[in-house]
Amino acid sequence: MRNLRFAVSALVLSSLGASATAMVFNSTAVGLLGGAADSNWTVSGPSVTGTQQAITLNYVGNPFPYNAYAANDAFSQWISFAADGGNSLPAASTQGIYTYTTTVDFTGSTGVLTGHVWSDNAIVDVFLGNVSLGLVPLATTYAAGSVDWFKKGSAFTLSGSGVQTVSFQVRNGFPGSGGSNDPTAFRARLSMQAVPEPFTMGLGLAAAGLFARRRLKSAARLAV
Repeated sequence: MRNLRFAVSALVLSSLGASATAMVFNSTAVGLLGGAADSNWTVSGPSVTGTQQAITLNYVGNPFPYNAYAANDAFSQWISFAADGGNSLPAASTQGIYTYTTTVDFTGSTGVLTGHVWSDNAIVDVFLGNVSLGLVPLATTYAAGSVDWFKKGSAFTLSGSGVQTVSFQVRNGFPGSGGSNDPTAFRARLSMQAVPEPFTMGLGLAAAGLFARRRLKSAARLAV
């Protein structure tokens, strides 16, 4: 019976620990090859019919602006609506607002999502679900120092609960920018910190207390 109680207590603690940390978030294009679809991100905008899966940008060795973008790494890569970011299209057809969306699962915890984002051109709003967060990590006007802009990006922090969509609105094209072609792209490197919800935390502490009390009783009986 003692062994059974120990197993049940351990299972309760294990389950609670898993639920408090089993949050899901998706950086852009992790481990994907250029041209591959990112199943975790969608994109909509002027050059997209409806909404589609985002495509990993294939920009290696290409001219500006690709050679000005922050280099891909193992934690995130650039995505767009096409592998060339629309560089093969006339500028007028690629300019406007593009929305990049992913799902974040905060279930079991009140999480804090942090990240670093880059965009071509500017991020003009961030949404949690359908609610604007009023976060504007990057400037809303085209900058003369665009090389630094694309390379440095900007950091952001947001919190939520349950399963939420997170969307970044990117405005592409400004007066005097782009020339005959005006590609666009986005990149996000995300991470999460978990803060267990009070109810979940309370259950965990109660289970731990029950387990400790049973261990003490067992030790007392053995000592007699």
